[in-house]
Amino acid sequence: MEHTVRDRIGIYRGSYGAHIENIARTSFGTYDLIYQLGEGLTADLVNDTGSQEVTFAFSKGPVHYSDFRQEISALMELVGEQTHLIHASFWQRKLGLGTGKEFVLRLRLPEGEEALREVIGAIANAGRVGKETIVKRGKMLLGRRVL
Repeated sequence: MEHTVRDRIGIYRGSYGAHIENIARTSFGTYDLIYQLGEGLTADLVNDTGSQEVTFAFSKGPVHYSDFRQEISALMELVGEQTHLIHASFWQRKLGLGTGKEFVLRLRLPEGEEALREVIGAIANAGRVGKETIVKRGKMLLGRRVL
């Protein structure tokens, strides 16, 4: 995409140069949705101020892609049965289109530390992939809606 926009369309010509400077330190990524539980990621966000979103970014390690995707999907089902997830989705970065970890697990759950601890515990107890790949070696981002 960068080649197309930058080199083929020619964004460095004319007034586009200033826009490039504004995003020079920004990282972009394109992801495919692999699996989803619960309501849609953006469903009813206007009225949903009592929730938080937790995102885990992680890499798969030396496992075949299809086996890894199936294992994460099964993990999501198990965690969904044990906790009160509003939304859970599993995403894979398109190869070559972004930086950072290759997989992302996005969860929306009720706000509060107790719900967060419960979901982290359920992921860690779901097996080696949950404990080692996601909780121990993954990166967690936590967000709370304020508007």
